[in-house]
Amino acid sequence: MNDFQERIQDAGAMLDSGDASAAFQIIRTVFDDLTLADRKDDLAVALGGLAPIAGAIGGDDFEKPVKACAADPDDPEALFDLAELFTEQGVFDIAACLLMRTWNFVPDEEVVLATLIDVLEDGDRFHDAYQILKDDAGRFPDHFYIQAQKAFNAVMCADLDAARSAESQLPAPNDEDDQFFADHIRAMLGRVDELKGKYDLDESNLRGWHYVITGGLLLHMTPYGMDAGMNGRYAYTSDSYGRCREGLVRLKATLETIGCSPAQIYILPERGSQILGLAAGTLFDLPVRMWNGESKDGLVVAYDLMDLEEEIGKALWEHNPGQVLFAHATCWTDVYPYVADFTTYLYQHQSSPWGERMQAVGESIEKLPPDDAAPEDIAARIVEAEWDDKDEVGEDPAPLRSLASCVGPLCAAKRTSGLRTRLWTGPVKSGRFG
Repeated sequence: MNDFQERIQDAGAMLDSGDASAAFQIIRTVFDDLTLADRKDDLAVALGGLAPIAGAIGGDDFEKPVKACAADPDDPEALFDLAELFTEQGVFDIAACLLMRTWNFVPDEEVVLATLIDVLEDGDRFHDAYQILKDDAGRFPDHFYIQAQKAFNAVMCADLDAARSAESQLPAPNDEDDQFFADHIRAMLGRVDELKGKYDLDESNLRGWHYVITGGLLLHMTPYGMDAGMNGRYAYTSDSYGRCREGLVRLKATLETIGCSPAQIYILPERGSQILGLAAGTLFDLPVRMWNGESKDGLVVAYDLMDLEEEIGKALWEHNPGQVLFAHATCWTDVYPYVADFTTYLYQHQSSPWGERMQAVGESIEKLPPDDAAPEDIAARIVEAEWDDKDEVGEDPAPLRSLASCVGPLCAAKRTSGLRTRLWTGPVKSGRFG
């Protein structure tokens, strides 16, 4: 029995034991291999094993179309529709495999290629996307989006010469969305030019690539897990008052380095953001005002954009003159529609210092309830906090200063119009945990 067969069997056994979620996590791994799209019989087996698991989780709306594709894996329309169903659920590995098989049947359908690349990008599979585009994008020389995807994925794979070549040959944009994409690619390449000869942009430099891709500045990177492939991003972390203070201190210094001088601090109507905003007002020695939805000239402080109400998040999506957006914590796996101009750190799972959290007590782990102290009192703890080794904030500030001294007008904090961009992992990979 080979590995493919073992995983199908293991997934079935897990479903029989009553754990459909675990079964799904096992069986979806067989779809990671895009060559499965070329192996009709194996794909039929994989879909046949997936069908009852999909049914146990999502009901007939999932089980029936999976069964249909298992019975006839040569129907491109059914494969495409099923791929869209999985894409809507964020299951990009299965969707990509189904789209790859669809593409094999209809290689002249531009929308299938574009959708396949989109799904691979959503799954951070830039190398797979780029390889496909290197082979096939030339067949659609006048298709703006496909050609722009080639340039974009070349940047995501750190193939900058190819990215410049592809960008220089882009067809004319068809609409505002195309123009936004073209502008984003040119801005990324422009930020590479800002750093050239002054800052080492290797493929493990998380802070540098974060700047190139988003225009934002990353203030803190975890010192743990570097050898294990985390490359500065957190997997699981408990935030601390010391890290909150250090983030604000680094923010203040970085703003001074790039020549930004906000006149006031804006506090958002969310508890964590209120706490951090009040602490920022004290540490920056600036007046603090409540953000009213139209406030533009000042520093807007958020603890985590994920915690904001949808209406507030949408209002902050666009750059405004004099407005700088800071988010202390940002999830890099379940990404928000856009990233802040400044971010203290990137996490996969975390807890705030004042939220519900787990704490070791002797040999056991206890769950602590949220701290219901007044925001002013918790903000004071941040201002007075000192960090120690367990706070993980003792990173050398020199690399951050080095990068900040190189940035120019393409820095997100200096933009006065346009939309903030989303967070992409880019060339710097990190381990993921469920």
